[in-house]
Amino acid sequence: MSGRQRHRHQRPGAIKITIRKFYRISGASTQLKGVEPDIVLPSVLNYSTQIGETSLENPLPWDTIQPVNYEKLNLVRPYLPQLQVADEARIATNQEFSYVRQDIEQFQKSQADKPRRSTNATPSRNASASPPKSHARTGTRTPVFAG
Repeated sequence: MSGRQRHRHQRPGAIKITIRKFYRISGASTQLKGVEPDIVLPSVLNYSTQIGETSLENPLPWDTIQPVNYEKLNLVRPYLPQLQVADEARIATNQEFSYVRQDIEQFQKSQADKPRRSTNATPSRNASASPPKSHARTGTRTPVFAG
């Protein structure tokens, strides 16, 4: 098969172009930071450097614009310390979260055992040490919430 014939049978590839940025009512963009949650649940995804905009080449920077004039209700803020204590207790005693902790430990070990790449190497988008998608014991997905 000639080079020209082979080229016709290959997929042309894909390109992703961001043409707009999203800003919250506070004027802060969501680029690179996302929406920061009040309560962070344990997840392997929290430890991966191969997920999210920060892992991409040339991500758009985080910035701000003029905020909209709005009234902050702060309906959750007074309860946040109590919610955080309850969340920590639930995480410490819930069996599903013990599986998540095991997954995190396994992922961190696999990352530590991985040979370091040269700074000139381009990381693979399909790296073998990607975070697990579901837990083998239960088949449930790791809960990840942003509020």
